[in-house]
Amino acid sequence: MARALQVPKLGIYPMYPALPPWLAFTAGKIWHVKPYSGSDANSGREPHTAFATLAAALAAATENRNDIVLMYSEHNTGTLTSDYQATMLDWNKNGVHLVGVNSGVSISPRSRISAISTWTSANPAMKVSASNCYIANVQIIMDATDTTPLGALSVTGSRCRFDNCHVYGIVYAANDIVGAYSLLLSGAEEVEFNGCQFGSDRIAKGAQANSVLKFAAVAKNIVFRDCIFRLVSTSATNHVFVRAAAGSLDGSVAFIRCQGINSKHRNVGAAELTYAMVVASDAGGDVFLSADSTFQAADVNSSNAGNVYGAAAATSGFAIPLTQ
Repeated sequence: MARALQVPKLGIYPMYPALPPWLAFTAGKIWHVKPYSGSDANSGREPHTAFATLAAALAAATENRNDIVLMYSEHNTGTLTSDYQATMLDWNKNGVHLVGVNSGVSISPRSRISAISTWTSANPAMKVSASNCYIANVQIIMDATDTTPLGALSVTGSRCRFDNCHVYGIVYAANDIVGAYSLLLSGAEEVEFNGCQFGSDRIAKGAQANSVLKFAAVAKNIVFRDCIFRLVSTSATNHVFVRAAAGSLDGSVAFIRCQGINSKHRNVGAAELTYAMVVASDAGGDVFLSADSTFQAADVNSSNAGNVYGAAAATSGFAIPLTQ
């Protein structure tokens, strides 16, 4: 019989040194998920009795107790380390955290949450509607070939933190539709992304107006830190890094040490972007780019409305409206 996991303790309190410091101690339970070898008939309480799906772990977890779901990578092949979703996975319990156990890379980590290939819904593969959640070391991918899927991840909750995740939408040419995205922030408040990657340069986009990152419904005070946004487009204006329509922002969006990369030289027919962002003049908030953030495009914002701020060479150290 397999032995139960022996968790180190400090006094009477269990300690999980592999987790970030703020989760090393928790009053909640640890739930284990192994899509390759697990079973939803298991208890999920030990690595050798892991669930097969995140849905089973989320159902078992208790809200607002800082329960932690560990999702294990057991293979380098994506199909063997993915939790495939037939319907949108709604992470809807406050204070329940998700951490991938893998090599720790930020691009295509082998703890994957994926839509099934036959997905035909306009919903994303995953939505985080809960608040106060920590999600790290996972890839969320819309790996479906239909013309309906809009994106990979939607965040509507508040005070959530994402570390080292890869959010990948518009995987195939068929997904290149109006309004598509990798990440949608709709009504989200005070959400942070650290060391994450968004989008991909594997397939050229540009047939329709869409973006890697999309804002909607007064997203408020969002921070991207040390993140990379990837694309390659056959259009100079259709597929861009960021879109924020009228009324989509409240407060600020900060890009700190972020990079927007257009890998145009790896695709025949790819275009130089005319602008990196489409932020409406009445978006309702301000966008800030730190001096060490760069987005590969001829211009910053399509509207030149003065609501995108950054450092200019002549005034280094000052955040000024970018209008060229």
